[in-house]
Amino acid sequence: MHDRLMPGRFLKRTVRIVVILLLAAVIAFLFMSRSRRLVSPHCISYCGDNLRQIGLALKQYAQDHDEVFPPDLKMLYPRYAESRKTLVCPLDRAAPRGARSGDPNAPWYTSYTYVSGLTDLDRSACVLAYERQENHRREGMAWWQPGVRLGVNVLFLDTHVEWVPDPEQLAELLAKTRELAAANGHEVKLVGE
Repeated sequence: MHDRLMPGRFLKRTVRIVVILLLAAVIAFLFMSRSRRLVSPHCISYCGDNLRQIGLALKQYAQDHDEVFPPDLKMLYPRYAESRKTLVCPLDRAAPRGARSGDPNAPWYTSYTYVSGLTDLDRSACVLAYERQENHRREGMAWWQPGVRLGVNVLFLDTHVEWVPDPEQLAELLAKTRELAAANGHEVKLVGE
């Protein structure tokens, strides 16, 4: 009994417990910091909302310009898009300083790829814009699932937005858009890729 209450043994046990608790705290911190880097549905939805607003701005532009869309998204600001913030994904790490907050003095930047050369008379199945896949790719993302692919939000000519989970599916949609535009005598070009 006297052996259990010796100060040296008590101190060793206390130190072990403290070390174990500290290790558990460090592991929990690392796990939580990694999980915060994952893309939340809120951010994906925010980009979808941005694309819907871009679609409406493009439609307004086309109404004012004989059903022809602008050559690039720069033409939308400030008349058709109230804020440049609409043109930038909140998770886009490549965005220059001030672009995500909509600062008008920030260098021109958009997180979205625009399909130029379409008119409002083209078929609604045409892709009008989409977000770049790297917008949502974060360092350490899905570290526990090797080979995970991320999808993108895609804006169609009729201003609806769909989540496209696979890059090959996006490539097929873009090929179909080129084909439909060519049938109407238009040549499309990807702006911002």
